[in-house]
Amino acid sequence: MLISIVVVAVLSSFKRGGTIAVFASLLVYYYVNNIKLTGGSSKMLYLLLLLFTVFIVVSFLDSTDNLIIEHLSERFINIKDDNGSGRSEAISEALLQFTNSDVISMLFGHGWNMVEQTSKFGISAHNDFIECLYDFGIIGFILLLRVLFAAYRYLKSLIANHSIYAAPFAASCTIFMLNTMVSHILIYPYYLLLFMAFISFVIYSSSNTEHV
Repeated sequence: MLISIVVVAVLSSFKRGGTIAVFASLLVYYYVNNIKLTGGSSKMLYLLLLLFTVFIVVSFLDSTDNLIIEHLSERFINIKDDNGSGRSEAISEALLQFTNSDVISMLFGHGWNMVEQTSKFGISAHNDFIECLYDFGIIGFILLLRVLFAAYRYLKSLIANHSIYAAPFAASCTIFMLNTMVSHILIYPYYLLLFMAFISFVIYSSSNTEHV
């Protein structure tokens, strides 16, 4: 029920990145929980059938007067024309400003949310890797990569130990990675704190729960 509400909410927002992230996370959850952990390679057929069913349903809705699907389809079709809602220009501008910065700014950054403040487009880069590089410099960028690699290694350990938290952790990391590549979630402290709270919960719970 909650997953259905989330899917409808994301579709209703007409966010292309959010739509891709939510469906990708569900597929990753299924893959880790039903194939990776159990070794049930035969269940891959069920996954393919599920994807085919989703494709048929979406195609049917797109052929009707469903305003949500119709508008969302138009947004995906227009990605090339609108350059990802101006993301390509914003990213190029942020990288240009970074390369034109002094050495100190390159190392330590320009400050929180400064891409939007200094860009001639007046918007963020909509890519957290670029945002982090410009706002917090090379040092901050390396720390971000360090956190992401640590999360990946921890996920591998959860899968190796057949933890019940492996699939939710994988799905959450999928959402985080996809959104961080097409949006700017790191400049919103409440989202970052929520994600870190979830990671902390998984680490604490998995260390105090028998693996299954």
